[in-house]
Amino acid sequence: MQQTQIAQEIKKLEPAHRLSLVQEIWASIAIDKAQIPFPDWQKDELKFRYEQYKNGKMSLIDWCNVHQKLRDKVK
Repeated sequence: MQQTQIAQEIKKLEPAHRLSLVQEIWASIAIDKAQIPFPDWQKDELKFRYEQYKNGKMSLIDWCNVHQKLRDKVK
């Protein structure tokens, strides 16, 4: 089955079933994550950011704080 055919079939599903399918797809990707290509530009960006952090030119923000701020915005 081609990708366009799969997409058409997915659109026929109820939203709850589509969400469940997405979760299954993400779970399968997580299992195979070592096989996902990691482009050089992303590696370079991570190296750059890490160097900025090590040299005190960039600070880190705790994810819990970011998450709370996002939650506060939608209340």
